Amino acid sequence: MLRRGGQDLRPPVLAFVACVAVTAVNPNGLALVTYPFTYLVPGNASQSFVGEWQSPNFHLPLHWPLLLGIVALVVVGVRGQGRDLFRAGLAVVFAVMALQASRHQPLAALIFMAVLGDAMRERWSWARTEDAGTPPVRGLPVLNWSILAVAVVALTLFVGRSSQLQLNSSPLTTGVFDYPVDGADFIRDNYPEARIFNSYGWGGYLINELYPQQRVFIDGRADMYGDALMEEYARVGRVEPGWRDVLAKYDVELAIVENDSALAAVLLEAADWRLAFSGPVENVFVREPGGEASPTTHGEPTPRP
Repeated sequence: MLRRGGQDLRPPVLAFVACVAVTAVNPNGLALVTYPFTYLVPGNASQSFVGEWQSPNFHLPLHWPLLLGIVALVVVGVRGQGRDLFRAGLAVVFAVMALQASRHQPLAALIFMAVLGDAMRERWSWARTEDAGTPPVRGLPVLNWSILAVAVVALTLFVGRSSQLQLNSSPLTTGVFDYPVDGADFIRDNYPEARIFNSYGWGGYLINELYPQQRVFIDGRADMYGDALMEEYARVGRVEPGWRDVLAKYDVELAIVENDSALAAVLLEAADWRLAFSGPVENVFVREPGGEASPTTHGEPTPRP
């Protein structure tokens, strides 16, 4: 029941207060409690750059379930009886959140199920099982448990045999996400002390391969780095005005980026950068102050000057 009438609100209120209190027990204190609200402030760097904070693209099948859920809400109707607008407001808020950022879709799915179930119970008699005089459906509990068991077994088998399972001691480097395996080896062997600029999505892998001898420029922990560095990274990655100033500010000596990226195309023509290595998915560039761009061999390192 999502309606508020006649319900005791003390249990959910106490649970909410307890959750907030427990969340505050961390090294950062109340900062962790207020952190989600930072995404409501315009100009958040993660929202403008990280893919999961972008609006869903309904041209992709991945986002079709959200579209179907919204259509189902419209068809069934979510407005509660009388003047109770709580259920409709709940559906609208989470629908807007899911349309604003893809990462909110799991939360919207949970809310949609509760809202649609409550709306169907009110609208159609066959969806109500608590009515007096309505005989219980025989075998329904067994059917529900059977479906759950099949789903758990199927999920276990699927996940256990997935070629993309990242639960091993060594990371998978090909498949959905291709990592610069050869480029990382080249850097380790030839430029172990160079100051690096790297692609955002490769930061975690490069930490695994190069730490502690080398530090990455950035990785997936965008919130830890802060908006300022995220904006500087985006300026370089998108080759926006001032991108050279960012590299100079951090004294970057080497860049490892996707070989089909805009930055790679620009560095290939830059007089002060040399393509030192070209791998299956990555290009490694080395800064050469005042020098001309020189050719490189593909798959083999150019001798270090």
